[in-house]
Amino acid sequence: MPVEPGATAASIYREHEPHPALRRHVECYWTVTGRVGPGQANHLTVLPDGCMDILFNFGDPPLNGGVPTGGGCAVGTMTRALEVGRRGQVDVLGVRFRPGAATPFLPLPASELTDTTLALDELWGSAAGEAVERLADHRDEARRVGVLDGLLRDRLCGCLRGVDERVLVASDLVSATAGRVTVDGLAKASGLGRRQLERRFLAVVGTPPKVAVRVARVRAAVMRMHRQPGSSLSLVAAETGYADQAHFTREFKALAGTSPGRYREGIG
Repeated sequence: MPVEPGATAASIYREHEPHPALRRHVECYWTVTGRVGPGQANHLTVLPDGCMDILFNFGDPPLNGGVPTGGGCAVGTMTRALEVGRRGQVDVLGVRFRPGAATPFLPLPASELTDTTLALDELWGSAAGEAVERLADHRDEARRVGVLDGLLRDRLCGCLRGVDERVLVASDLVSATAGRVTVDGLAKASGLGRRQLERRFLAVVGTPPKVAVRVARVRAAVMRMHRQPGSSLSLVAAETGYADQAHFTREFKALAGTSPGRYREGIG
């Protein structure tokens, strides 16, 4: 979900570490809580981050569909920005998987979920409803995270589907270099031919390697703008691996749906 899901005036975003046994699979657990009242900002732009997520909603239904109250869903890897509308009570719990590492928990090709969502019961069957019930028993954020952490560890122990280690090598390299790597470089690091890597990467990560590289570069630029909002866009472009500012603007608009300048104006 969000690249750097910030708090709005009406909600607070927090991240939580997974159990050590899950660290190769889970980037973090995250929560968004608060209340959106009349006149408060109620929309959040979610940018692609290369990850797949599972979300549980214990607050009011979102404005534009999404996860119903008391439900769970799997969210595929995103290649374009998504506007999320919030209202009333906001209470969302999510798990963000490392790119390419969700295989034991989402038993279908990642490419089938790209830019879409799927009700969790279609993947987990009755276990999805049981998970929602167990999580709903706790209002405390830390306890909910602990319950979800335990559920994922149980699923990992009972799963016969491992990760594609060679694709994970390539995916980790995309993250480690913040997208400053070529597809040929990824193929060489993984020990796969370029076409073989592209096919397996799409199935496991949900995008072709070239798209994952672009997403990682934009993500790095967004984080750079959040850390130093006063920096010139030409400097941001140079420091995150773009040929020039025009290249940066094209790539950013294609993934974020707005220009870097307009995005930066919204950073408060």
